[in-house]
Amino acid sequence: MQIKVTSRHFELDDRERAFAEEEVSKLQRYFNNIIDAHLILEQEKSRLTAELGLKVYGTVLVARSNGFEPVSAVEKVTNIMQRRLKKYKAKLQDKKAKGRSLEKRTINGPGVTPQE
Repeated sequence: MQIKVTSRHFELDDRERAFAEEEVSKLQRYFNNIIDAHLILEQEKSRLTAELGLKVYGTVLVARSNGFEPVSAVEKVTNIMQRRLKKYKAKLQDKKAKGRSLEKRTINGPGVTPQE
């Protein structure tokens, strides 16, 4: 997974950047097929907005959060994305399970006698 961290209207020091990259990389525990991650930290006056976009198999997931410090904003946005990844993974598994049950029904459906 490629991780890109961008800061707008302020300078992000190396320690905070390393923390952000580490937090985003932990998201691979919840979904293996993450292709790309882009974290944008933007400061307006005293408020900091964190936006995390993940390119995953089939779609792009986006989460936003506000905070006053980069560390807290990154933690909040990764927690939101963690929930979204779990939900997306469950949705994919549901689709896959429904597809399997449809295959079984069409093969052994009513009016079809199984060949032995």
